[in-house]
Amino acid sequence: MNNFSPIIIIGDCVATGTDVLLPEITGNKECLATDIADESVATTMVKDVSKWFLKNNKSKVHVNDISGLANTLKLQKEKSLAWPSHIPECVNLAVAGETFQGMHKKIKEYLKSNTKPKQVLITCISSTHRCVVINHKSQKYVVKRDLNFLEKTQKIWPKVVYDQFVEKTKQQENYGEEYQKRKHQKSFIMLTKLLDKENIQYEFLMFRKYNAYLTEKRHDFTMFPNWYTDSSGNHMCSRKLIAQEEIASHIKDTVITT
Repeated sequence: MNNFSPIIIIGDCVATGTDVLLPEITGNKECLATDIADESVATTMVKDVSKWFLKNNKSKVHVNDISGLANTLKLQKEKSLAWPSHIPECVNLAVAGETFQGMHKKIKEYLKSNTKPKQVLITCISSTHRCVVINHKSQKYVVKRDLNFLEKTQKIWPKVVYDQFVEKTKQQENYGEEYQKRKHQKSFIMLTKLLDKENIQYEFLMFRKYNAYLTEKRHDFTMFPNWYTDSSGNHMCSRKLIAQEEIASHIKDTVITT
């Protein structure tokens, strides 16, 4: 068992530095992170990321899926620039599309082979993130994804499992927003109860006002996304990159246990 006792970050793309490399990739310092769920935008982005990857990869690449490899490298490099990377002794387990059910599973898995963390920082999640537990052939799958990418190709779960997830997610969407809020809150409580049971100190970091319904015990960090988001809701990537160190500094001053 690993005896290292770090600060654990669990959350979604708000802690992964998503798209902070776009100015470098596109050559446009003023670029915006637009809706990549749009097919035309996504196609252009794939080409730009692939060109950036080939330009910066010093070795010859002999793979069929250049775009997949390029996107993986982009995500890794952006995560290395995100605010958790500026916090000492921090392990960043955040991923895009995360849910509180996903965080619950992640912490349970982490504790199986590691000592208890010093502290857990939980970020809020996007209102479009969905999670359904699918039981298939005596195995439980915690399947999660953003609604915007529900119909997109995925390589994480077996097709039969993912198809069930899509069907159940669509059914649950008919129940409305209040149902989704109750489900998110139930999952959030399940997560915090696990941390309480394990006697692990945790803090909830709210970057989106939408998540205020979850709990009154929170740290309000909504000023940071406001600083790098334009009037149309797009992230200004250069400003978002600059904000990462400022976010980390604020967290170290107001949240981190000493």
